[in-house]
Order: sequence, then structure tokens, then C-alpha cells
Amino acid sequence: VSTLLSAGTSTEEPGPHRETALLNASRRGHEGIVRVLIEAGANVKATDDRGATALHAASRAGHRGVVVQLLASGARVDQRDSEERSPLELARRGGHRSVVTALRKAGARSQPRIAKRTGSAGSEVATPAATKGALVVYATRGEADAVAALLARGTSGADRQHALWRAAGHGHTVVVGQLLDAGTPIDAADAKGAAPIHLAVAARHPETLAILLKRGANLELRGPANATALELAARSGDRRLLDLLLAAGARVGDPAMYAAVSSGRAQVVSILLDAGGAAAAAGPTGLPVTCAAARAHHAEVLARMLSAGATARSRCVGVPLVHVAAGSAEVLRTVMSAGVDHNEMASDGSNALHVAAAHGVVGAARQLIEAGVDFEARGARRRTPLMLAAERGHRDVVELLLRSGARAGHRDAAGATAAELARQAGHEEVRSALEALPAKGWF
Repeated sequence: VSTLLSAGTSTEEPGPHRETALLNASRRGHEGIVRVLIEAGANVKATDDRGATALHAASRAGHRGVVVQLLASGARVDQRDSEERSPLELARRGGHRSVVTALRKAGARSQPRIAKRTGSAGSEVATPAATKGALVVYATRGEADAVAALLARGTSGADRQHALWRAAGHGHTVVVGQLLDAGTPIDAADAKGAAPIHLAVAARHPETLAILLKRGANLELRGPANATALELAARSGDRRLLDLLLAAGARVGDPAMYAAVSSGRAQVVSILLDAGGAAAAAGPTGLPVTCAAARAHHAEVLARMLSAGATARSRCVGVPLVHVAAGSAEVLRTVMSAGVDHNEMASDGSNALHVAAAHGVVGAARQLIEAGVDFEARGARRRTPLMLAAERGHRDVVELLLRSGARAGHRDAAGATAAELARQAGHEEVRSALEALPAKGWF
């Protein structure tokens, strides 16, 4: 772990379920790794996709040593996860007495005492003796009878709003309806800028989205990352959410097209195009969304955009689309089939073959060579595609270029040949192959 951190690896790189290295190590009880990560600046308050922190994970697993380290490093002792559970509650459920003691010493508080009362139809309903925050707890759990009882007794507007956010995000449709019937504002946003409609879409709860739309939720309201509900749905690729939003009249603007394209959602792209989305849509920086598709190697998405009328002759941050496409053989094939000029140059004189050579994409390099692209063209620092492939150690591309007639004796602006660039970069096999060329007549 120390070696990886020294090499520049981020402590916050998320894994499955957005779990950071610190959260993973805490869950497994690796005290030494936890210490190294904390010393490297790992965020002890980071959460996974269920709202759990490293302290939740360590408390649930009963790792007292890790719990003590996290508390000493500033972990919030009473932070609750998406199910409204605190580290103390998880430790108590697991029977980890030493962890419970450590958390209490750090100031952890128990949840309100629960009493029983009779609800509708004679059923027992749990209601806290102290009701402050109880509505939020029951809304999060989807306990409709308890929510109804508390609403009947009277609750604060702030509690109802918080409860609505929780219920929407957890897909508790009945509770959402109860809270809206109680007059809770439907479009109010939480601390992160998310309104109920964003929370329902982000968590992929179509039934909850349906009731929010029926009750008049604002389709064009922008939430976290300045995204609308349609843009969130386009990014997720959930057809159920898309159908509901489009049927309700959501506007298909460029941001929605960019969300689908950049996420590689080919089917969603087709749906949005059919709903009025523009094939010539631009991304947040003003560049055509086709650039994002090519850069992310989404060949099928790019094909659908081009067939719908997007141009293959657009430029992406000063370079032609065909250059961006050369990073993938499949994407390049898609662009070239649209009739693009494969010899088009960037401002530094490079062509698409420079890109394919630098990235070691043999299939793309072969397509370009067969199409007649100039493999002796000089790009930045007067380097040829062969020089770039040699410097990066792409032996298969080097051999392809040499078999195609590329000259190994050319020198760049600093006077270095392809073999010298390979040697400087430590690619001895490539250097040896290039320096052996005179005897084979490959000049």
C-alpha cells in the first residue's frame, strides 16, 4: 500500500459500491493499512453508495483497534448511513461490547427509545417516546403506519421535508404520497441540491418517480452536478425512468444527449434522438458530443449519432474527429465509413496515424496505412508515427510501419532517431529491432 501511495495512487479511488481503500481496510480490520491510509490523508468521512463510512464498517465488524484510530482521526461518531443507522447501533446489533464502549466514550448517543401503540386496524405501530427525528427514521424504513401516526400527531415542516427526501431516495412510494398529502413541498432540494425527483431517479425507483410526476414535480429542475432528472436517467440507461420522463414532457436538450453519449448508452441515444434530441448536440465545453463518444471508444453510440446526421468532419479541441477516433480500431472504422478525410492534419502537422502509433493501436494503424495515410508525416517536434511508436515501446506498431515502408533513419527536432528514442525510454527490444534494420535493408 505504501508503495502504491508513493507512486501517486489516490487514497480516494472508489472501488465497487463506491468503497474507498480506507473503508475496505476498516471493514477487514487491517489496522496497519488503516494507519498508512490515514497518514496519507485518506478522508475518514467518505461514504459508500449506502452512506456508510469507515467507522460504520469497522463498528459493524467489531474491529475495536480500527474504530479507535478512526475516532482519533476525526471520524463522526454519530453519522448515519442511508438506513439511518449509526456506528453505535451496528456495533450493538453485532454484540461487539468493546466497540460499543469505545464509541460511547467518544460521545455516541443511542437512538430514541421505542414504545408500542395501536395503529390502524388494531395493528401495533412503533412510535418513539421522543419523536424528534422519528418521522425521518420511519420514512427511511418505509413504515407507512408509523409515518401516518406521527403525521396525525403533528410534525415540523423540516422533519417532513427530510422524510420526503429519504422516502423518495429509498423508493417508498406510499410514504412519499403520505408526505405530499401532508403538504410537504415537492420540489425543495436537500443540502446537495437534490429534490425528490432527482433522488428517485438516481436510485432507480420508477414507481416513486411516477407518483412524483403525477403530483407535479418540476421536470426541468436541476439538481446535483446541475443535472435534470432526464439527464440522470440518460446516464443510468434505465428505460423505465426514461419512458416516464419523456411521456411527462421532459425536454431533450444537449445536456441529456451528452449524458447518454458519454455514458455509452447506445439504446438511450436512439430513444432521445427519436424524442427530438439533436444529432449535432454539443457537450458542456461546446464540443460536439461525437467527440466524447470517440474519446470514450463508444463505437455504437458514435455510429448512431452519425447515421442521425452528425458530421464526421467536426473538430475536437483543435484536432479532427478522425484523430480522436484513431485511439480505437472500431471507432476509427465507424468514422472512416462516414467518408471522413483520413489524411486531415492537426495544427502541429500530425495525422491520425500519429495517434494510433502513440497509443499502440495496431488495428487502427493498419486501417490508416491501407487507406493511404502518409506514414512519414511530421507532427509535433518533427516526429513521425514510427518515432512515437518506438518511444512508447509499441513493437507491433513499429514492425507494421517498417513493413509498410516507413524509414527508420529520420531524425526529430532534437536530432534523435526512432531507435534512439526507444533507447532513451528503456525499450531495448524495440531499439535492437530498429538498429538491426540496415542489414535487412529497411531504410
